[in-house]
Parts: sequence; structure tokens; C-alpha cells
Amino acid sequence: MSSNIYKVFFKGIKDSYENKLSLTFKSRKIDKPISLPSNFFIELKKLSEIRENLIIFKNLEEVIEVGNTNSIMSYNHFKVILFTLKYNNEKSGFLMGSHNKLGEILIAAYPFNREVDKISIEKFKEKIHDLIKNPNGYINICLIN
Repeated sequence: MSSNIYKVFFKGIKDSYENKLSLTFKSRKIDKPISLPSNFFIELKKLSEIRENLIIFKNLEEVIEVGNTNSIMSYNHFKVILFTLKYNNEKSGFLMGSHNKLGEILIAAYPFNREVDKISIEKFKEKIHDLIKNPNGYINICLIN
């Protein structure tokens, strides 16, 4: 599997000069997709009800795959999770999608300019687990549908 670039567009404020806000994500070259735990989004929703640093809202407008336009067709919908680590103030995120056959999977990482191929699959899985189990380790966590 090759590395792909995804451009995610968010809804802007109407009548605003910048009504097309976007982020760019890069996928990791892997043969087997990284599946999300089945309860990942349910746990995030529960945490958002008791934690001020975790918010969930709808603002995703469109996801475009740059270059290859075939692989994105197998996803029903997308979600973006953005977070800021408390210990070093690093901002990161994931583009996730609901795949027709594989369920919820991690598609790509933000920022796209870091070398995601050098990050092990285990590190991605640890980060997903840590978002649920250790929300105190983050300044903020934002899930965007």
C-alpha cells in the first residue's frame, strides 16, 4: 500500500473570507489497516460529558484524496480527531473512516509533513488507546464529524 495524502475541508463561517478551512493528512504505507476499538467513539462521547478538555461537534464538509481517487470510495463517512499533548504542546491528529468491510479504521495522520512511515503501527495503536485511558495527558481533544 502506498502513502496517500488527504485534504479535509471544514465548514467555515458564512460570508467569511476563509469559508474553506482545511487540514492535510498523510497515510502510512501499510498492508493491513489499523482498526479502531469498537467502543472508541462511545468512550469519547462519555468522556466528553464529564471532561471540559474533550469536545465533539459536526463540522466536516468534505474529504478529498490527492492523487489516487480509488481508495476513498470504500468509506461511508469520516471523522477527524485533533489533540494537543500536555507535556510538549505538540498538536496532532488522525483522519478516521468507516470502511465498508473493515469497520472503523485509522486512515491518515496530521500534520502531514512529518514522516508517518517512521512511526510504528504500535505507536498509532498506543495513541488511540491513550486518548481514552489518559485524557489528562492532553490539553484538548476534539472529535469532528
